Parts: sequence; structure tokens; C-alpha cells
Amino acid sequence: MSIQQLVRMIRDEVVATLQNSSIGSAGLRIYGGGWIRIENGGLSVTGTAVVSGSLQVTGTLLQVGPWTMEGPGTITGNVGMTGDLTGSGMLRWTGDWKLEGDGEISGDVKITGDTEILGKLDVTGDTRLRGKTTLENDLIVTEDGKIKVGDMTIDPSAGAGRVRFANGGQVWAEGGSVKLMLNRSQVSVTEDSILVSSGGNSVAVGALGIQVRDVPTTTNTDSLHWLGVNSAGYLRKVDPAVGGPLGGPFEWPFPLSSVTSEFGPRPEMGDYHTGMDFGQPSGTPIPAPAAGTVVASGWVDNFGGYHIKIDHGMRGGKKLETGYFHLVEAPALQPGAMVAKGTIVGHVGSTGASTGPHLHWETFIDGVQVNPRSFMDAYGKK
Repeated sequence: MSIQQLVRMIRDEVVATLQNSSIGSAGLRIYGGGWIRIENGGLSVTGTAVVSGSLQVTGTLLQVGPWTMEGPGTITGNVGMTGDLTGSGMLRWTGDWKLEGDGEISGDVKITGDTEILGKLDVTGDTRLRGKTTLENDLIVTEDGKIKVGDMTIDPSAGAGRVRFANGGQVWAEGGSVKLMLNRSQVSVTEDSILVSSGGNSVAVGALGIQVRDVPTTTNTDSLHWLGVNSAGYLRKVDPAVGGPLGGPFEWPFPLSSVTSEFGPRPEMGDYHTGMDFGQPSGTPIPAPAAGTVVASGWVDNFGGYHIKIDHGMRGGKKLETGYFHLVEAPALQPGAMVAKGTIVGHVGSTGASTGPHLHWETFIDGVQVNPRSFMDAYGKK
């Protein structure tokens, strides 16, 4: 039915029922509570249809063919849709659009082109990104679930998660610890300890203190420094020249004023004295002149009696040792024991071939007995 046919029908048949209404060449105008009902047919509009005021549709509104809205449009109030809204084909939107409030999308959503999200995006349920996804900061999610950011790879499938770097470094969680590794070096951190290891050597820091493991040993103390702890608890490196448990010059075991016999020939005794004798009361403690390791201890023979011998390591390419004889009893220190400067290595006695309590002190360079005075001139405290 065309507009002309509709107008003719209204004039001929139903105009009497439309109170306060008018029909003219400009169109059809209905006032008050009037209405139009079309049964057993349809309304076809060719050209432009303009609706001023409210448009109320009861039942189904069917749009066949393209539908175009041009120019700005405003919807004031709520728009309610009951039932399903189904669209076929492609919906294209040019310009900005904004959705406010909560919304739900069920089913697959495909977005082609740029998408900008301002604010919070909350996704409930499974979210899958197929293929490679790249963000502006070079964040890439690969097909196997790994995340790549620049030269860094995050692998959530490896245990409790692992981060790998281009230089081979890795960070991962294992049990109750977090580990960092690069080549042969590794750091392991737990709630109460840190372990740093490299090439078989390691340092552990925990509640009990600092422990150094698997450190190579040396018998040459040349240029070696020792560590001290100051009153604030900080470690400090101490030069060997100032003395200390791991270095420094040798000390005389007793004052030189107590020497009773020198090194060398003794015509009055008819022998060659291989050490120096210090006259001291029986039981006097004997301090170690420098740090070292016990290499012999106990009864030596009927001449020297009870004795102890200490290896002080290498200095200037030479092996240094000291020996203590005629001790009052067998020393408590056994071979392998480490001693610091000042450690008591035994007590003055008169065992073996002795005429009274004294210390017979011998000094060795590369295994050869030398005059203790010459020894101390080279290695003793100036």
C-alpha cells in the first residue's frame, strides 16, 4: 500500500473516527488519543519517513535491507529490549563509542584492528589468545604459553615458573627458595638464608653466621690478608704486616733476657746446639709465634722429650717451621690442628735430656735448622 492509497482510505472510510485530526497535502497529522491500525498487510514507505515525537511499536519491528542513520541522534531515557537481538552480516562503527556500566558478552568475539582499553578490563572465565600477540612494549605471548618481553622469556610451564634471559641467565622458584643462575654461578635465597656459589666454591649466609665452603687451601701465606670484624660488625681486610691470626711477623716465645743458651757450637758441652734455650718456670704457657698447623706432637725421643712442631706455611717462597721441646707433658694439640698467633701450644717442662725447666726452641727454613736470631731477623717483628 502506498502513501496515496493510505490517504485515500482514511478520507473515505475512517476520517469520521479521528477527532481533532487533519489530512492535508503536507501529510497526516493525528492529535489526542488517535491511532492508526493496519491489519492483514503492511506499511511500505518509499522515500524519507520522518517521525516527530514518540514512535511506539508493539509487536515485531522488522527491518529488511540496509538501514542508515545519518547525522547526530539522541536517545533520552532507557531503551529496553526483551528477547534476543540477532544481527546478520557485519556491523561497522565509525568514530568513538562508549559503553558504561556492566555488560556481558557470550560467545566468540573477534577484533580486527586497533583496540584501546581505558580503565579496568575484567575477564571472567577462560581467555585464549591464538597466535602471536604483540603489544607496544614488545610483549609477545607465543603459542606454547611463553611470554617474551624483549630478550627475556617468561615460561609459566616450567615448575613454579622460570624467567630466561638472552645471556643464559635464569631466575626460577624451587621448593621454598628462589634461584638465580648464570653459567656456573648461582644464588639461592630462602626465608632465612642466602647461598652464593660459583665453580665449586660457595658462601652461605644464615642465622648461624657466614660459612665459606670448598675454598682451595694454600701453604703459601705470601701477600695473604686476613679478615677482622670491627665493633659495628663489618668485615675488614687486614694487611699481614700488622699481624693477626693469619699472618704478620713472628713473635719471640719469651723475652730474650731469659735466654740461657744460644744456637751453635757449645765447647763447654761438646756439642752443637740446634736451637735456643729459654729458662722459664715449669708449667709456663708457650705461645705460638705465628699462625700455622701442627705437624707433629707427642714424645719425640729421650733427648727432646715431649715436643710439638708447627708448620707456618710459605713466605717468600720458603717453608717455615718452629719446634718446641722438653715440654712438661704431651701437648693437647694433635697433628692437623690449626693455631693462631698467641695460641698456647704447650707448657715449659724438663722432659728428655734436660738439666732443668726450660724451652728448647728450634726454627726451620725449608726443613733445615737455622739460628733463631737469623730466623727472627728475616721474619720477626722489627
